[in-house]
Amino acid sequence: MLSRPGPGEVAGLLRTHRINEICHRVGRDTEFRARLARDAEAELRTLPLTGTERAQLLAGDVAALYANGAHPVLLVRLATFGLFGLDAETYGHRMAGAVRAPRHEESGNG
Repeated sequence: MLSRPGPGEVAGLLRTHRINEICHRVGRDTEFRARLARDAEAELRTLPLTGTERAQLLAGDVAALYANGAHPVLLVRLATFGLFGLDAETYGHRMAGAVRAPRHEESGNG
């Protein structure tokens, strides 16, 4: 039987969706991609991100973004377009040891 996600799970899914959406836009929206290339910090400030998410993106920390649920096929777009200091080689090295965090917290509800 499926259970409803708890508040922590919903928040985590929303955060993951925001990162995945950014990666998707990078591949589709040339103006967005150009703004990120020109001034990533300023562009990311316009988006509903946490300070941690913003810092991970700016650092090109794809392993941390993946660990928090971002999809690797979407994350690779950041490297494809040379954003956040990423290229194919750097992306590969950073993702080599990446480990996905558990999908949900133990809520104690049975």
